[in-house]
Formats: sequence, structure tokens, C-alpha cells
Amino acid sequence: MSERRGPVVVGVVLVALVLGSTMLGSAAGANSVTTAAVTQPGSALAAKKKVTKGTLKIVVTGSGSYTVKGKGFRRSGSASKSFKVKPGAYTVKAPSGLVDPGTVRVRKSKVSKIKVTFPAQMPAPAPSVTPSPLTTSAPSPSPSPTITPSPTVTPTPTDSMNPGETRRISVSGTGIEADDSTEFIDGWSPDGSQVLFHTRATNLVPGDTNGDWDIFAKSLTTGAILRVNTAADGTPSNDGATTAAWSPDGTRVAIGSSGDIVIKTLATGATEVISSGLQGWSDGPVWSPDGTRIVYDNLHAGQEQAVIQTLASGQRQTFPFPLGVWSPDSSKIAFSSTDSALVPSDTNGTSDVFVLTLSNGSIARVSTDSAGNQADQGSNEPKWSPDGTSIAFLSQARNLLAGDTNQAPDVYVKNLITGAIQRVSTDQDGVQGNGWTFDLDWSPDGESIAFSSYSSNLVLGDTNDSPDIFVKTLDTGSISRVSTGSSGSQADAGVSGGMLWSPNGTRIAFVSWATNLVTGDTNGKADVFVKRLR
Repeated sequence: MSERRGPVVVGVVLVALVLGSTMLGSAAGANSVTTAAVTQPGSALAAKKKVTKGTLKIVVTGSGSYTVKGKGFRRSGSASKSFKVKPGAYTVKAPSGLVDPGTVRVRKSKVSKIKVTFPAQMPAPAPSVTPSPLTTSAPSPSPSPTITPSPTVTPTPTDSMNPGETRRISVSGTGIEADDSTEFIDGWSPDGSQVLFHTRATNLVPGDTNGDWDIFAKSLTTGAILRVNTAADGTPSNDGATTAAWSPDGTRVAIGSSGDIVIKTLATGATEVISSGLQGWSDGPVWSPDGTRIVYDNLHAGQEQAVIQTLASGQRQTFPFPLGVWSPDSSKIAFSSTDSALVPSDTNGTSDVFVLTLSNGSIARVSTDSAGNQADQGSNEPKWSPDGTSIAFLSQARNLLAGDTNQAPDVYVKNLITGAIQRVSTDQDGVQGNGWTFDLDWSPDGESIAFSSYSSNLVLGDTNDSPDIFVKTLDTGSISRVSTGSSGSQADAGVSGGMLWSPNGTRIAFVSWATNLVTGDTNGKADVFVKRLR
């Protein structure tokens, strides 16, 4: 993460290829499910070290930050820059924006260009318009069975926070503030007592000298903090870690580290690399809700694929599209892709949201209007409702509902049973937002959705000219701003890096550059905060 340059603003990321680079996505066999052949790293990887490097050129318009990753390569920045890199696949990540398509192939002696454009450079939004009522559609993809998620660990209150209180948690065990920024929140422990996040701070625990991103678990009951990406004997990792996820029973953490997927058993410290034998860069592990499988992303030879690995047997299935999210019953995966061959009549030339049924490999598109008509602009970031009957997603489309004229990404909810679609990123009367919306998360009871937005017209008194986090109640339409101080005062800088509800629904964790949410915030860095809602 670069030094602070005002609130982090990450918008649409457009990737253009120059001089022979290729884009991700394979039309052939897009619906097939195959078991990946396990190959040992060998001459093909060794050969990469001998070839001439290529150039990865980042061209930035506007103000904001980005992260680029490849095998053995990770850089974050906020300005235009060229990198001399080894040939291979490189992907750009923008937690607060839209990435489409997001991956380029760098060849030796060639230039691949990534163009990063931030929201401030986008067309000004049109005046607010009240959207039409919901309607229903022709048959939609069959949803997962309606279920009530049953976590292995019962969520319990975690500390003595008062309703409305905001607390900074990216601090050391003695309360010393971090000396560098936090990039992203990785998750709550299933019992709600700890929060995982990754940061480049070096002063949260003793002996942090690797100068890279690390994963930390912060206890909200004791204040203790633990660096998770360590060896079994506690030896710090020489390389950084990029992503992490709690197991459903809370006993293990899956970590994306140095291009591998590592499972850490917290009680013993034992580690296991589960991506051994896969070439390329693996990252982004997500546990199935039943805890038997992990899905993760793999980039190799310019191709991105989702890998589903059964933990007991080690068996892998690969799918020719990016990483997705599990349905609550672990039977389906929702994902976004630009591949036009996944379903018939996909002619919009942009990213859509799809649902894969694992039992038979069938794929259905869900980012459509209530009559099943395709979106006219891109959709991504799907999230399942807790009961598996709906999917929320981000879309810049203007034709999913009448009256969408703000020329900005919005949050939509698609009912998989009726086909009805609802725009969520509106004020309490249904008036559309006047700014960009990014990130979303369902409340555990499925009654509300939290999202981040630049809109200043969703609640009264929003004058900070920065992105904030809002909570929208779906049935009543009521909306509130939650990225505020304990007294309700608005933040003096924006949020970034997403937000996550606690398992019992009483708190939201989020990342913010604000300096006035708690007293003594003088580090000038992005920090992790927890807001108690009730």
C-alpha cells in the first residue's frame, strides 16, 4: 500500500493489451468440469529465469491506488509506472472498484499496458430518479435449497463495546497504532471474537522484519494480536501473505502466501501446503461452508482458473473462470466472468454474474433484469444471501431497472426463485445514489446489506466528500451510515478495503483512512475499525 494521498479511491480498472499480450478466458469447454493433472515444477518454470524480461506498464488517470500481482511479484501504487518483469500472467486488483478483465500476459521483450481509471474521471452522474417497482421474470436459475446456515461455532458477544461505539483494532497488544496501512479485512472468526486482516505494519508484534504483508488475528476480548503466517515453530515468514480465510469451525486459517495455499492449524501451529504441484500463482482461498473443500484462484501461462480442492483426498477440480463464492449449502458457486461462451446468447461483451451447479456442471446467468434480458454493462462481486435464495452483486448496467440514470455502479439483489430484481444503493425513498458504489456484504439474518458508496444523497448530513459505509434494510428501505465515530460524527476521510458483518450481526468491521473516528489516531494510515450497531 502506498503512502496516504487522501482517502483511498479505487475505481474501474480497464486492462488493455499491447504488442502481443493475451486476455484471460477460454471459450472452448467453458462448461466442463475436469480434474486437474498434478504436475511437479520443472524445466518450464526454470526456463522462465533465463529469458529476457518484458515490460508491465501501468497508466493511471485520476487519484487512487492499485495492486498488481504475478508469480513472485506484488506491487502497490497510485501513480503511473513501468516494471521490468518476468514473462507470465499478471493481474490487477482493486478492492474498491471494478476490474474487467483484470489479467494480462507479459511476453519477453514486449510491453503489456494496464490502464487504471479512477471514479473522479468518470462522467458526472445524472440527476436522481426514483426507480420503478419490482417485477418478476421468466424462469431463473434454480436456487440452492432454502437453509438456515448452521455454523459450527455459536456466535457470542465479543467484548464490552456499547451500541454505536467505534473502535480501532489494527493496533498492537498494548494499543500502539500501526506504522503502516492495512489493506483488507480477511474475515471474522466463526465465534465473532477475532478479526483477520493483512497489513505491512512492522510494530504490531515483536520481530516483524520481513518488510512485507502479513496476516494478523486480533482478539476483541483480550486485545492480543497474533501473526498467523508463520512456520509451525513460530518462525516468521520471509515472504508476505496476501489473503486469508477462517475455517468454518475456527480451528484453521487458509492463507495465500508466495503463490501457494497454506493451511495453518492454530492450536499447534502446523502448516500444510495444499497447492503443491500446481504451476503458476495460487491465491484467494475460500472455505466451503461445510468445511470439506477450498476454492482458490490459480494463474498460469496467461490463464486464470478456479480450483476446488477436497481436503480429505486432495482431489482437484478446475474451472476455466475466476474465483467464485460458495452457496450456503456448498452445492453451487457464484462468480463473474467476461467469457461469452458460458451460456447461450451472451452478446453484451462485458462481465456477467453466473451460478455454477457443482453436481452437474450447469451454468446459469443471473445478472439479468426481471424478464431475463442481459445487462448492457458489466456486473461482478456476487454475494449469496444467507438462505441461498438471492444473490447480491455490483453492476454498472443501466437497464436492469427503469430509472437507472446515475451512470455509476449500484448494488442489486436478484431473487433466484421469482426473478425479481431490486436496486439496494438508494435512499430510504428509493432515490438513486449520486455517486459510485463498491463492496457489499449481507447481514447474517439476510435482512440488510452493507455497502460502500461515494453518494452524498443517501442520508442527511453527508458532507465529507468521501466514500462511506451504509446499511440498507431490504424490507423497509431504511438506510443508515455506519462508518462514523462513536458519537455519530462523520469521517474526515474515506473507507477502503471492504467491510464485513460479525457472525452475530451486531458489528461491522471496515478499513478507513479517517483520523477522527477514535481519539489518538495520528499514524496517517488506513486502519481497521469495528462499529457496534446494536
